[in-house]
Amino acid sequence: MLTDQEQIDEELAGLDRLEIPVDVPRPLALRLWSGLWPKLAAIGIVLLLWQTAVWTGWRPEYLLPSPKAVFGRLWDDIGTANLWEAVYHTMERAV
Repeated sequence: MLTDQEQIDEELAGLDRLEIPVDVPRPLALRLWSGLWPKLAAIGIVLLLWQTAVWTGWRPEYLLPSPKAVFGRLWDDIGTANLWEAVYHTMERAV
């Protein structure tokens, strides 16, 4: 028969074992996906809200262009010096 103190010590030791982390190795692909999917979902939600605002005509097209128009223009300008000069000046002002 255990004394009260021994019983308490045994119960606490059992609780302490619950705090010990168990290292279960997960595959790299699963770890990458579990960290990536929330970010992709957030980007998708923002793009969907943006496109919905364009479809509803909330603002004229010249004030709120569609994501397709914006990313198309970005793709066209990415190889030009004007874009990189604008990025440089923006970063310079930010600093």
